[in-house]
Amino acid sequence: MREIKEKAILQIGNSNINIGFYDMEIASEFIKQFPLNLVLEQAMNREYCSDALPFVPVCKEHNQTFFEVGDLAYWKKGNAFAFFYAEGISQEVPSGIVVLGKILSDLSIFRDMPASIKIILKKQ
Repeated sequence: MREIKEKAILQIGNSNINIGFYDMEIASEFIKQFPLNLVLEQAMNREYCSDALPFVPVCKEHNQTFFEVGDLAYWKKGNAFAFFYAEGISQEVPSGIVVLGKILSDLSIFRDMPASIKIILKKQ
């Protein structure tokens, strides 16, 4: 199990969700961009994914084709940020993701979220 190196906040409206990033070069690149304002769309009743990021990280880490509930991820194919809040039909991501970290707060908050959300990723 990987260790969280740096904690941060994923803010949705007035809700602050605790998140943590692993000790990885790409995670550090994300943190350097904070505060980062993104619009995410719900997909497959298991995840939220952004449009293309306003920067392109230098990603040396390898893709994996599965996720665990609570994962924060970089989707290379779409140059996007995503997070997974439920299992959905499957935990496969055929196009691959790079897991950056984990949601540390209770995931039940995402059950009642609208299909489109505005978030701010920021330091604690």
